[in-house]
Amino acid sequence: MRQPPTEVQVVLPVWGRAYVGPFLELCLPTLLAQGNVPALAQLATCTFVLMTRERDVASITSHPLWARLTLWCRVRIDLIDDLVSNSSSTVLTLAYARAIRASGPQMVDTCFILLVSDYVVADGSLRHAAERVFSGASGVLAGNFQITEEGGREPILAQADRATGVITMASRDLA
Repeated sequence: MRQPPTEVQVVLPVWGRAYVGPFLELCLPTLLAQGNVPALAQLATCTFVLMTRERDVASITSHPLWARLTLWCRVRIDLIDDLVSNSSSTVLTLAYARAIRASGPQMVDTCFILLVSDYVVADGSLRHAAERVFSGASGVLAGNFQITEEGGREPILAQADRATGVITMASRDLA
């Protein structure tokens, strides 16, 4: 049996207003729930790799929850201006490949969690996925539900802790 990973990298490409807004409003607040990024930091060294355009960096890093993220893990910002095109799926694929390759030989000892900016993550989802890899799984594939603008945003935002801005939702509540 192989050894458990020595590092966790959460890789998230995000660029442009259409993606930065949902990331800051919905995704990042759910990533900060206790069972997500904070739990990953308990498993191993954790790095959050934000892949974005140079012109989006300031709006992301000036958000109050960005500072909270840095309390739980290392953060790295990789610029992907050269990758951005009209095909978001191509940008995502190339960005993920770049982040993994940047790890060099350490990539085989790293648990990569590849996310997109408009995911809403139930509390504990990242911990459960990473624990499977730490227990010997080579990979974990997780499904997701799409939230529509018309029906999903307000109930999720209502779950935010007023003091911290963190959104903690159980998987059953989110489904």
